[in-house]
Amino acid sequence: ILVTLYWPAVDFRLLPFDDDQFVRNPLVTGGLDPANIGRVFTTIPKQDLFIPVTLFSFMADVSLFGVSSRGFHLTNLLLHAFSMGLLLLVFWRMTGSLWRSALAAALVGLHPLRVESVAWVAERKDVLSVFFLVLAMASHLRYARSGRFSWFAATFSCAAAGMLSKPILVTLPALLLLLDFWPLGRFRELSAGEGGGGRRVLNLLLEKVPFALCSLLLASHTMTFARAGLRADVTFLSRVEHGLASVFVYLEQTFRPSALSFQFFETSWAHYSGTLLPVAAAVLGTTLIVFRLAGRYPWLAMGWLWYLAALFPVSGIVPSGVQWLSDRFTYVPHVGLMVALVWMAGEFPVRRLRTTLLLLLAFSTVPLAFLARQQLSFWKDGVALLGRGIVYCPEDMDYSGRYVEQLLAAGKVPEARTELERHRGLMMDPKFGVDLQDRYLTVLERSGGRAQAIAEARGFLSRDGRFFRTRLHLADLLVEERRYAEALPEYLEVLAVPVLRPVDRAYALEGTGISLAGLGREPEALDRFREGLAADPGRSRLHYHLGALLARRGSVAEARLHFSEALRIEPENPLVRFGLVELLMAAGEQAAGGALLRDTAGLFPGAAEGLYAQGRLQEAQGERTAAIASYEAALRAPAQWPEVLDLVRKRFGRPATP
Repeated sequence: ILVTLYWPAVDFRLLPFDDDQFVRNPLVTGGLDPANIGRVFTTIPKQDLFIPVTLFSFMADVSLFGVSSRGFHLTNLLLHAFSMGLLLLVFWRMTGSLWRSALAAALVGLHPLRVESVAWVAERKDVLSVFFLVLAMASHLRYARSGRFSWFAATFSCAAAGMLSKPILVTLPALLLLLDFWPLGRFRELSAGEGGGGRRVLNLLLEKVPFALCSLLLASHTMTFARAGLRADVTFLSRVEHGLASVFVYLEQTFRPSALSFQFFETSWAHYSGTLLPVAAAVLGTTLIVFRLAGRYPWLAMGWLWYLAALFPVSGIVPSGVQWLSDRFTYVPHVGLMVALVWMAGEFPVRRLRTTLLLLLAFSTVPLAFLARQQLSFWKDGVALLGRGIVYCPEDMDYSGRYVEQLLAAGKVPEARTELERHRGLMMDPKFGVDLQDRYLTVLERSGGRAQAIAEARGFLSRDGRFFRTRLHLADLLVEERRYAEALPEYLEVLAVPVLRPVDRAYALEGTGISLAGLGREPEALDRFREGLAADPGRSRLHYHLGALLARRGSVAEARLHFSEALRIEPENPLVRFGLVELLMAAGEQAAGGALLRDTAGLFPGAAEGLYAQGRLQEAQGERTAAIASYEAALRAPAQWPEVLDLVRKRFGRPATP
């Protein structure tokens, strides 16, 4: 059922936030290469999370499916489906009740709050951590019933793998202890065998010490990486208040799922609002009631405490990033909550209502599945997701900007212009105008041509010359028009800004070098490219431009080094690939060049990039007629990198298009 429900996600695109950091990461795109495997443990993660097992899973996807979004989505889907099937089996073995276990697993797996975890490739860490959580539960069950150390070791291994998939599982020692209470009943077993409540609790606690040490180590390691993202502006009282309030916010979303998955960029972290005492009293009161009923209804205590413990790491107590709430944060908490809900219905004090309640829960899976499928449709690409979400945060400038970027990437220029026009009054605003002007110029370039965009950029700068990003955009437009003499002073003026970030300085130096090379001042251009790399060594395009200029000047060995480094940093850049291919071919390394062309053709099927790679390979193999057909098809096909079309024209001996 879950595979059928989520199958459309296999064809979804990657999303514009986080996916690139994960699956376009050079550590990942090389597949399960031994060198990359080692670097996972020594490279500071861009995501502020130490998740080596998740990265290994992405690397395995690349080795199996290539750098394809289908492979990443398929693995997410299968992990979720398998985890929920295994969850059913684990609770069946623990409790002896097949149908209740199946219903609890169905409620967890089909709930629309799961969509974010399954449909978002970047949330591989979510589905993978739950996969190892359920494996740890299964191993713990075997250990509890057999006492064999091998099963204890298996439980610890799965727990460690889960924590290294996503640190949310740092509370796993407490979750295992709750399973010992119910349904495993190990408290009662130890009581009967060793006499004494204190002794039995102590034994179980000592058993969890290795897990707790692993949790503490990983939590400390994670906090070290995430320190830069912590929200120092959030007061302690506000953090506690948000953490306690999240308990009831997620309960409401559980029973009334609506407006999900649209709080990506800024969730209010308002300072202490005065609701701390009411929400604290509500959490404490509910917990006391649960404790009082624990003797008669142990599943209620287990489920509620599981929910609280699993929610704690993502509740907002430790504020980081921009989000306080997110659908994916409920994945692990829902396991205990749904089990408690099903067992409470099955053991309801009023006998005549038990069957009715269980049937209601069973029938509720139908609307939950319907809502999940509806929610899934919003995740097919960035336009669908952000277009839906803009309804809930129309004034969030970051959200609006990302929506415009997705509209432009999808070729929906009129829609992008309409969205930008909503904020026309902020175009000259010192805070928001930087991004608004930049995106507006892109829209004008796409819709009215470069001349209109150049005129508008000069208009913006005449009113306020401090918008250096607008100046950079103007210079880039002039370079695209091959008006290098006009572009050069614009880049130089940006370089004169005293507070440029290294990344902006590197960008301006790159443009300066391109302009100088276009004016025939190649030695100066080489100096500017090298200066840019000193400011930002990880900028692949600087390596590419430097490599291309060195190759043109006959420094083939050094050029090859820069092309190789550019390819390592940005493995899907076809310009880098084609530049390296020409060097390989010129050096007589036909096999290596051909392999790179075949791989490129596979990365861009049906696009100009892939057709050019196919034609270049055919030409290298002496198939001139077939190569011409491929080149002609490339000129008619959509191009993600328009510069590739110039390469096609060059093979025909035609001039590049300005």
